[in-house]
Amino acid sequence: MRPLNKEIESSDWINLELENGAEAYSESYKPQIKKIGNIIFLRGVVKKINVQGFNFAKIPTDLIPKQNIAFVNRMNSDGSVGTMLITPAGHLQLLRNSKQQYLDTDFYAINTSYTL
Repeated sequence: MRPLNKEIESSDWINLELENGAEAYSESYKPQIKKIGNIIFLRGVVKKINVQGFNFAKIPTDLIPKQNIAFVNRMNSDGSVGTMLITPAGHLQLLRNSKQQYLDTDFYAINTSYTL
C-alpha cells in the first residue's frame, strides 16, 4: 500500500482534440482531460454533434482505457441526457440522447472519471 503522504503523479488539464466537426461549447468549456495517479478526469461541453454514434474527440494514447466506458451526462438546459462512450480505440462517442433527435444546436456536458 502506498503511503498517504506520497506525492501523487498528476498532469495539468489538457485540451482534447475534437474531430468530425464537433466544437467546444465556448472557450470556457473546452473538453479537457487530466490524470491524477491512475484516475482520469474529463470535463467540458461540446456541440455540433448531429448523429447517433458520432466520434467527437480523441483521448491521448497513454490515457486510453482498455475497455469501453459508458457514462450519462446532461445535455441542453431542458433536462435531456446523452449517453457517451469512451472506447479502447481512444474516441469519445455519443451513443444516444434522450430526445432521440440530433441537432447542431444541442450541447453535451462531459463530466466523468475512470481508472486506468
